[in-house]
Amino acid sequence: MKKNSNRLKIAIFSSASEKIDPKIKYLAEAIGRYLAEKGVIIVTGGSGGIPGLIVSSAFRNGGYTLVYSPDSDPQSHNLRADNLTIDYFRAKHFLPGFTRRSLQMIKDVDGAILLNGRVG
Repeated sequence: MKKNSNRLKIAIFSSASEKIDPKIKYLAEAIGRYLAEKGVIIVTGGSGGIPGLIVSSAFRNGGYTLVYSPDSDPQSHNLRADNLTIDYFRAKHFLPGFTRRSLQMIKDVDGAILLNGRVG
């Protein structure tokens, strides 16, 4: 995918936990706005938590968001409780299985941001 786009693709890896300190929430939303303003394509595995905050902030600010979901289709993605709804992603890839999804996602991005000491 990198060859078809001149825009930088950055993956976000972090915890899907919804227990987020208000300071971290503020920073995650600021990161989403900033990346959207810079035209960066934001790539995640589709979870909520910190990645979800970044994606939803970017999406609301006109950013381009891309999901590499470990689920087989939009319906199964939306059924998982720790996922952000698929509607927040402008482009969608469904690659069943966490390992397969993660390896392909890593191959297709230009860089990654790891937050909160977890990789998602």
